[in-house]
Amino acid sequence: MNTRLSAGQGLCDPGRLARTAATGLVLLALAACGKGGDWRHVQPPSPAADNDADAGYVRPPQVKAAMRAQDGGVILSGQAEPNTRVRLLSPDGAANGGTVTGDGAWSMPTPPGGGIYGLSEDLGGRIVQGEGYVVTLPAPGRPGALLRAGGGATVLGGGEGGALRITAVDFDSAGGGVVSGFAPTGTGLRLAMDGATASGEVKADAHGRFFISAPSPLKAGPHQIRVVGGGQMAVADIAVQPPAPISGQPFHAARQANGWRVDWMTPGGGRQTSLILDP
Repeated sequence: MNTRLSAGQGLCDPGRLARTAATGLVLLALAACGKGGDWRHVQPPSPAADNDADAGYVRPPQVKAAMRAQDGGVILSGQAEPNTRVRLLSPDGAANGGTVTGDGAWSMPTPPGGGIYGLSEDLGGRIVQGEGYVVTLPAPGRPGALLRAGGGATVLGGGEGGALRITAVDFDSAGGGVVSGFAPTGTGLRLAMDGATASGEVKADAHGRFFISAPSPLKAGPHQIRVVGGGQMAVADIAVQPPAPISGQPFHAARQANGWRVDWMTPGGGRQTSLILDP
């Protein structure tokens, strides 16, 4: 099944902004819409790096896990090319760098209060950009997730013991939606929205993750989501509402009853909402 959302309107379009019913802690990054393009993009490599004989395909750096630190921040970890440098860049230009170990592992702390970052690695002057945006979130709830433009968010962590779980729901301004979660590897899964079961089946991948497109646009209001497969069922109750006013900011996160809602600007200037559900 297709797991791409439809194209959204610009986050800075005042005619498309509305107030969210979500309340609680708000995280605001420090970048203005339309200035300097996507803050996640880094400077292109030098011509010398482009012409290097080793300038073939390199797997982008990955963030795979997030855990809470004693100071209230979040420690991110993942994989990249061995013995290189990785960098987390925030919208205000602040960067946090670290060295990748010989076996390709990296780990870096992020400050308390939550934030959003782009991940890249430096291969001797050749910059390789990681996928999506990395968001960290304060307690309670999940410490972090990978936000993917046009796709479902990936919460950072393991497969939760093989149990079927709905971990995130993404939607855009046109109502296109993607339901994400964990299930035992290879399990065939079916999605039901508000009691209506969608046709077709999706299998959990080799990492135990699944992404299922909503069968019809998600209209404003409450919805119940059920995912069934392998003798298990997971249920999530969500509310679809327009994004909070985030003009001039690349993202806005607020605590809800069952998780975090993150409204964010995609690299193309569209808007997307990721509901990061509690464990």
